[in-house]
Order: sequence, then structure tokens, then C-alpha cells
Amino acid sequence: MLRTHYAAAIGCARGNALDEIMRKVWTRYGKGEFTDDEAG
Repeated sequence: MLRTHYAAAIGCARGNALDEIMRKVWTRYGKGEFTDDEAG
């Protein structure tokens, strides 16, 4: 039971971190700080 909770918490944290990273990348890309090659 606890293992499942830990796995869910870690998965959720990873998902949130990934969302935040992607948001930052797209924000910078939108401002023209990235080229298509860097963003790809």
C-alpha cells in the first residue's frame, strides 16, 4: 500500500516538474530565444 502511494507521489512530482520545464521551454521559444534546432 505505501509503495503505491510513494510511486504515485513520485510520478506526480515528475509530471509537474516536466510540465514546468516544458512551459519554460515554450515560453523561451515563443520569445525567440530558441531556434527550431534547439527546441527540437
